[in-house]
Amino acid sequence: MFKFISIRVDEVTHSSISISWTIDLQIKPTKFQINVKKHTKLLVDLGTIEASKAATGYTLINLSPSTLYEIKVAPAIKSKTLSWSLPEVVMTLNPPNRDILVTSERLVQKESNELREILMARRSRNWNDFTKNSYKFCVPRELSEVRLKRVLLWGEAMTVLEENGYGLNDDHFLGPIYKN
Repeated sequence: MFKFISIRVDEVTHSSISISWTIDLQIKPTKFQINVKKHTKLLVDLGTIEASKAATGYTLINLSPSTLYEIKVAPAIKSKTLSWSLPEVVMTLNPPNRDILVTSERLVQKESNELREILMARRSRNWNDFTKNSYKFCVPRELSEVRLKRVLLWGEAMTVLEENGYGLNDDHFLGPIYKN
């Protein structure tokens, strides 16, 4: 027995399979037939597709993800089908995970430089010293709670201002001022 045709898989995605074939030069087909079978619990014949005689490949689309398919190709001369190629068994890929895309978009979101500087300043030692000194060492002691609330309110207000587009780089930035 000699081989008329050989097939190869070019690309596999979660919903498509691209195949190509080579044929013996002595054969002059009028068309090609592509037989597709789906492997589930049973072998299901999905049908036979006809391609033109000039075709050297075909892409099967709208396939189920993570499923085995058996593909065979045969040249046909008029109404006579010649012998089928050896079957090529291919499994489609898993579908892409949408959650990973959403998570990566959240991770990539950028903060403005000014907001990042404010957040870094709040984490720094100088900011902690400022907030501690502004309310812990108040005289009289009863004002320490009021001063703490004002400092925290000021910090929240700065975040709101920054989110609304007002920068802190101008000469009017004085910080929380409290007069006894």
